[in-house]
Amino acid sequence: MLNLAIWLQEEAERGVPTTNLIVLAVLIVIAAILLVVVVRKRRARE
Repeated sequence: MLNLAIWLQEEAERGVPTTNLIVLAVLIVIAAILLVVVVRKRRARE
């Protein structure tokens, strides 16, 4: 996640719209949460 934060800062410095970065960050967080939920469900079944 540290690399992601550094990358977001670099993109922001280049002049990429902040709203796009926020949307991208939110999507990444949602994807990570879904991944954790799926993994936990699979472990619970076993």
